[in-house]
Amino acid sequence: MDAPFDRGEVDRASLDATERLRARLAGTPRAAPPPPRRGSLAWIAVAMLFVFALGLIANPWFESTVRSRLPFAAAPAANTDVAALQARIAQLEGRAPAAAPMPSERLARTEAQIETSTDQIARDAERIDRLTADVAALTATMAADKARGEAAIAALGARLPEVAAFHGKSPQQLRKIFQTDNSLWVDPEGQLFYACELQCAQHAPAKPAEIAVAEVIAESIAPTDQSPYDTSQAFLLHSRPGANRVIHLDFDGHTDNTPGYWKAGAASPAYNISGNNVAIFEDDERNHIIEIWQRVAEDYAMFDIDVTTEEPNIEALRKTSSSDAQFGMRCVIGGNGSTWYGASVGGVALSGTFDANQDVPCWVFPVGGTGFVPKNVAEAASHEVGHTLGLGHDGVEGGDGATLGQGNWAPIMGKGYYEPITQWSKGEYASPNNTQDDLAVMLTQGAVYRPDDHGGTLATATKLTADSITASVSGVIGRNTDLDCFRVEAVSGSLVINIKPTPLGANLRLEVKLYDSGGVLLQTATSADVSGASSGGTRPVTLSRTVSAGVFYVSVDGIGNGNPLTTGYTDYASLGQYTGSISGVVPGGFTWTSTTAGTKQWNTAGNWASGTVPNAAGISTRVNNDISGAQTIQLAGVTTLGSIDLGDSNSTHAFTLAANGGSMVFNNSGINANLSKTSGGNDIISAPVSLVDRLVVTQSASGTLTFSGGISGAGALTKAGAGTVVFASPNTYTGVTTLDDGLLLLHNASGLPGGIDNTVGAGESALAFEGGVLGLATGDFTRLMGTGAGQLDWVNGSGGFAAFGADRQVRLNNGTGSFSWNSTILGTGNILILSHSTATHTLDFRNGISFAGQKRAMHVEDGAAAVDATLSGKLTGGTSSGFTKTGPGVLSITNATNDYTGVTTVADGVLRLQHAAALPNGNLELTGGGVLGLGAADLTARTIGAGADQVQWLGSGGFAAFGANRAVRFTPDPNTSINWTDFIGTGRVLVLSHDTADATLDWQQRISLAGNLRVIQVDDGSAAIDAKMSGIIAGGSSGTTNIFSKSGAGTLAFTAQNTYWGETLINSGTLMIGDGGAVGGISQNTPIITVEPGAVLAVNRSNTLTQGTNALKVAITGDGGFTQTGSGNTVLMLANTYIGPTTVDAGTLTLGAAGVLPDA
Repeated sequence: MDAPFDRGEVDRASLDATERLRARLAGTPRAAPPPPRRGSLAWIAVAMLFVFALGLIANPWFESTVRSRLPFAAAPAANTDVAALQARIAQLEGRAPAAAPMPSERLARTEAQIETSTDQIARDAERIDRLTADVAALTATMAADKARGEAAIAALGARLPEVAAFHGKSPQQLRKIFQTDNSLWVDPEGQLFYACELQCAQHAPAKPAEIAVAEVIAESIAPTDQSPYDTSQAFLLHSRPGANRVIHLDFDGHTDNTPGYWKAGAASPAYNISGNNVAIFEDDERNHIIEIWQRVAEDYAMFDIDVTTEEPNIEALRKTSSSDAQFGMRCVIGGNGSTWYGASVGGVALSGTFDANQDVPCWVFPVGGTGFVPKNVAEAASHEVGHTLGLGHDGVEGGDGATLGQGNWAPIMGKGYYEPITQWSKGEYASPNNTQDDLAVMLTQGAVYRPDDHGGTLATATKLTADSITASVSGVIGRNTDLDCFRVEAVSGSLVINIKPTPLGANLRLEVKLYDSGGVLLQTATSADVSGASSGGTRPVTLSRTVSAGVFYVSVDGIGNGNPLTTGYTDYASLGQYTGSISGVVPGGFTWTSTTAGTKQWNTAGNWASGTVPNAAGISTRVNNDISGAQTIQLAGVTTLGSIDLGDSNSTHAFTLAANGGSMVFNNSGINANLSKTSGGNDIISAPVSLVDRLVVTQSASGTLTFSGGISGAGALTKAGAGTVVFASPNTYTGVTTLDDGLLLLHNASGLPGGIDNTVGAGESALAFEGGVLGLATGDFTRLMGTGAGQLDWVNGSGGFAAFGADRQVRLNNGTGSFSWNSTILGTGNILILSHSTATHTLDFRNGISFAGQKRAMHVEDGAAAVDATLSGKLTGGTSSGFTKTGPGVLSITNATNDYTGVTTVADGVLRLQHAAALPNGNLELTGGGVLGLGAADLTARTIGAGADQVQWLGSGGFAAFGANRAVRFTPDPNTSINWTDFIGTGRVLVLSHDTADATLDWQQRISLAGNLRVIQVDDGSAAIDAKMSGIIAGGSSGTTNIFSKSGAGTLAFTAQNTYWGETLINSGTLMIGDGGAVGGISQNTPIITVEPGAVLAVNRSNTLTQGTNALKVAITGDGGFTQTGSGNTVLMLANTYIGPTTVDAGTLTLGAAGVLPDA
């Protein structure tokens, strides 16, 4: 890519620049100077000299020595002085019009004039030489298209005061910055820009972050959150959604064609750690993006600015008028500074362009600059955006133009890579060369402070309430005069205050104070800073005190640390975000306090923290304390609630809400009532329940919530949360039943009012799927489709069914007719969900499905059945129709007439073919460890590729055998070798068999390992040999880096004599030589066989195998074991060093020499 400044000719000769040039040469005044970014200062200087020289250009010497070096054609003369000079030179060169013959009396005078003209020619020649040197010098400057230092001062010339004023500086200040900061440049348009030499010591690409298995809520990522992150949200992040000012961190590559700023087509590629596939952001890159965003969001937390990774509308980035309040800056992060700029820089930014009327990006370069270290990239991003907000570099007098800082601190506008605490500055450190007030300057360039979020006095303190004894607290210290105060009502005992800054790149050093109700200071707490650029910084503060019950106040402040002239910093920019908790507060509302096991009474006032019994429409109650044993709470009368939180807080015991002559009514005064269970055991509501308003049951705990007393009323019911709700008795409520998430399990067919059959009647509840699963434990589902009473509405959301107690069928409209995915079920973008992780049997979906020209998604969970779900109906849909099978369960397709023509993707679990023709001729994709289960025939007719009747790996995946042994190959002659990289790809795993498979999968294709680590995973099904490789494994040469690795708990048999070079590694399960016959062996070219703990190398041959021959060429090492099986004789001849057990299951194991067993 061409560097944006590497231009051999002028590419901007705008009309306004030409007019200003003419005005200057003619001496015409302008009403007001335009912004310098629209000027052409250095080019004006060049043009003035060019115009001055126009009269000289006619000279042949001048044409040969000067004109050839001009970067553009000279302009016409612009004033009479130049015209006169032109005429004069023409005379001197003999080019003036011929004069009439002179009388003799004028001869003497003419000779004198000739003598004088000779002197003038000499002087003009000197002037031409000087002019030529000046033109050459300026031409050289403009060939680079930029200037800095003294060259920039010279290029600006008389316009330096104008440019300085535009950027809020005096001429002396701007001149000094040019003289002391080599990273400040001026371009031909008169625009100041910084090319920051921010490059760091290079680091190896970071290893992918460990991602927790636990689910992360997509909306949960905040600037103060800690990892692990939901990486799917990496490009949807907002620090302050809705703010008018925006900083867009652009990681997916950008090309800038904004006229008048960077060169048209200036571009940087996407943020790419590995340098491989730029089209896909891997998890390590997405984790980097989230961390970088969090750090930059902290740097700008004091402002009403949304730092985002989501591409904004272009109008959110440019200020199109004086009344336009929505604008900001794009910071492009990716690529190489040397490639982009032509020099090794970490970032480039135009000064003062945050409020420009165009989308004018700044740039950060990880390659050769910051390195792929999130802290470094974030520091550079905040730094470059700071330039666009009018900031210069923070350096030291007589030293570095951008200081490294001191102690644990550095200024953001210096070089903040090496210190954990980086803040804005106003030059309070020792010997600053720049004392600009960063925060104040940014306010003049488009930034605005965010509104204060908490009062700063005890009288205006924010009152904290909580549903438990712990209250959450969060806020932002936005200015050094900001103080956040909170009011809490404490119980007697320990009051514990934990306040923590953002975990990554915190700018805020905390001070926490505790006051009594009268404002008397009781205690102050701070914490020491910690060294370490990436892991150090400011730290959380904990304040703990034993108190009597009463009102207390807590204040949170940002403070400095130490001496700013040596190793510390002031509180000037000790600003930023914090979160925390205060424990030991009185819970708000109606909170159940009884903790002992046994039977309790709802109507006993002493069981409630408030001292009163909750019983009214709209009130909130909490029965979610820590109980020591199972507790039954009896309702003696009609009890009305707006909401209730239910569940033992430590999830070890269960509550039962029982009737003692009473019932529970959910009435929230016209809005949704709520029942929330986030913890606890298997809770039960056996009291009758009546619905006045819609009841939203949010059940996200691992224990179940069972309704066994019947639910009545005119209200609707929504099941939300990933947990399980059980309807154990008939219900009669008439509102819609909506399944948003999780499982609604029917232990009674009439638990869904109106039942699950195809009859309809007045007063029956309609059923709507919007993400949840209906568990069938009492019969088949045959409801009619529609929105009326007793019908199923399945157009607006994902959803499905699961089987419990016995195999169950779904026959919509009480038949097997086909439904269109787009119009009658599900709708575009929704997912068919079959089975559940707690399901016990197979769910058979009998209806046909038309994919309606789209690729659809089917998710199957892994329950207890060998086959979790079956699609018996015909799958159709025409061109481009297909589906992706997700989820860890087993989905069986059985219909021989399936005829959709698009791609079938197995992204997880097993797609099991129960008929040889069940999989149409479209392309088969394997990824995510997905397995194609061969339940009716071999797979030998497909080839490798992305077309019809082909198979392609987009990730890890493979095959398994069901019903009988099955074979897999991709060429008619299995001895035709295919390279691992040509069908699976580096870093991916070939999966053979599955833990539900019941037969042996025979891989017949010869493959080459192609010089790298190759892993074959064999899962443990019910067959004695889960998979065998009768095709030869080859590849490599002596000294190759090949490693063959066998993983998975199953047994893999080698029935060919392999020839690959490189190590053989048995990570888990069993690698078997032979399958009971006379052939099969590990490669004779393997230099080492390593058996890991718990793994086994086995020999299963019918003949004699002598160690040291090709089948078992080398000694066995590692912590695993060795097993002799089969009818043959295995003779150990080498000094094996494995330390696991030696087992003889069958045949003979002969010790052919001394020391062949480790313990012999």
